[in-house]
Amino acid sequence: MTTVLITGIAGFVGSHLVEFLLRDSTIEVAGILHPEHEIQHLEEHPRVAVYREDILKEGKLKKLLRSIAPERVYHLAGMAHVHESWTDRKRTIETNFLGSLNLLEACRALPEFPRVLLVGSADCYGIVPEVQQPILETHPLFPSSPYAVSKIAQEILGMQYAKAEKFAVYLSRSFNHTGPWQKETFVCSSFAKQVAMAETAPETPVIRVGNLVARRDFSDVRDVVRAYHAILEKGVPGEPYNVCSGRAISIREVLDILLSRSSRRFQVEVDPEKFRPVDMPLLFGSAEKLSAETGWRPEYEIHKTLGDLLDFWRSKLKTGAAVS
Repeated sequence: MTTVLITGIAGFVGSHLVEFLLRDSTIEVAGILHPEHEIQHLEEHPRVAVYREDILKEGKLKKLLRSIAPERVYHLAGMAHVHESWTDRKRTIETNFLGSLNLLEACRALPEFPRVLLVGSADCYGIVPEVQQPILETHPLFPSSPYAVSKIAQEILGMQYAKAEKFAVYLSRSFNHTGPWQKETFVCSSFAKQVAMAETAPETPVIRVGNLVARRDFSDVRDVVRAYHAILEKGVPGEPYNVCSGRAISIREVLDILLSRSSRRFQVEVDPEKFRPVDMPLLFGSAEKLSAETGWRPEYEIHKTLGDLLDFWRSKLKTGAAVS
């Protein structure tokens, strides 16, 4: 059996990654979950063990990894929301950079260093002129948020372990992704939840939105976890890989697709609170390097992804369950 460790196992991507990995009967999954976080989407499974620990507690993390002895590590834990990074900069830097450092040092202390994937972000590219898009991995990094700063620091750290010390550390630069189980603090899920809630409203419902002009590269989370697996198994240590669809869609188009899947009529209102201090007008990438080196290709189309996300919220609102 192969032991795979997932930090942030109960999060949006972590839950989907578990579902994907368990298709292989030779894999056992161990997960680290922050003590204050709830388990939302993970069901009990004989090949899944969940441990509650804070990745900022270096000594306890080392002890835990010695007991798990993983052969593969997907590092998903961390602060993941750009907007929140502006209001809590210190915690963003500490969690995303120092948490990664603690994890890599815990791996160094093992008898054999496992394969480790550090999940980065396309926000590291900053504001890129449209003529220079789709963005390649060779494009300079220019952070436009505290979150992006933390992810660049994490990536450079991973490169140092891979290039200078020859450890098996792999790197992704992930563009926007969405799908079932996503928190409502992200734009697609926010729209989907509002539509699902509004379908039961007695009067003409209002959908509150931010910047609808911005265009983004949205992938399905189920494609993303396949990409992470491909990078860890077939990628080159220390080399960053864009994880993206290679297509840009405006936030207005996202909203229109969701609204078209409901029989209700809606009123749309702009909420200034939903705008970021710095917002990129366009961000979409090229996944040519990932495809060429690993054979990965996206399988989900945006209409299917958004339809599944809306159905998820319809179901979730009926049960009254929370989403982490």
